[in-house]
Amino acid sequence: MAGVGAACRAVGAQVLGGDLVHSDKLIVDVCVLGTAERPVRRAGAKAGDGVWVTGTLGGAGLALAGFRTGRELDAKLRDRYARPEPRVSSGRWLASHGATSMIDISDGLAQDAGQLAAASGVAVEIQLERLPCWPAVAPAAAAASGEEFELLVTLPAEFKDAATFVKATGLPLTRIGACRAGSGVRTTENGKPATVPPGFQHFA
Repeated sequence: MAGVGAACRAVGAQVLGGDLVHSDKLIVDVCVLGTAERPVRRAGAKAGDGVWVTGTLGGAGLALAGFRTGRELDAKLRDRYARPEPRVSSGRWLASHGATSMIDISDGLAQDAGQLAAASGVAVEIQLERLPCWPAVAPAAAAASGEEFELLVTLPAEFKDAATFVKATGLPLTRIGACRAGSGVRTTENGKPATVPPGFQHFA
């Protein structure tokens, strides 16, 4: 980061955010800028909103474990990690149907739910038994799996259009919890408190 700071000072630029990583190899990164008619940010969730997730979780983590052990993976599982599909059309649909906040799951559900909770000033409660898991993946592992790029989204309590979302996108949309007054992320499994790995910690 010291090198980035020096380079920015040399050209009079500022770092606003983005993909900040540490590596001993050369990395080429791409940034796309644009505009949105109704941007949905991490901030905006309210107590009483439902917490929903697109697709299924845990496939990327399962694929990564396979890569690390040299196990041969079927194409669908391999592509889940190696060729992620950004949920752009899903995000636009959710934005047009009342989404109050949204974040993609790149660092793990628990980690990214914490970022959404902090930005919105609410507590996010997640019921692990409700998670839509990849086959053979346990809920706790699905909640910790990073590089999923599914969307974690909050929607008003009265939202009942999940079936319409499925027809429009071909993806499941599953309610996994709710927002409450307070802060942080609370996870339960079958009504009992549950602890899940925190997910990827940048610069840890």
